[in-house]
Amino acid sequence: MSEILMKCGHAANGKDGNSNPVCVICLGTTPDARTVVQDNPNLTGRKARCTYYGGKCKSEIDSNFNLPFFNYRPDREYDEYYCGCYGWN
Repeated sequence: MSEILMKCGHAANGKDGNSNPVCVICLGTTPDARTVVQDNPNLTGRKARCTYYGGKCKSEIDSNFNLPFFNYRPDREYDEYYCGCYGWN
């Protein structure tokens, strides 16, 4: 969607009724889903692995806020995203 990071760690992946960015994954479970991080972290040198990495999936790519379902994980070695390995339906 954009390079807007929400406090929950996900890149903004939707908008509310007032066109404000939100994380629809975390919406309703944490107020962080509505809070925009003011200064995005530098992702240089960081890698993201598909959420299903290690089983059927071996997808690893440079971290990028525009990856599908991107989740910045500063407390872990890898960020997460979804590569589409189980389809998009």
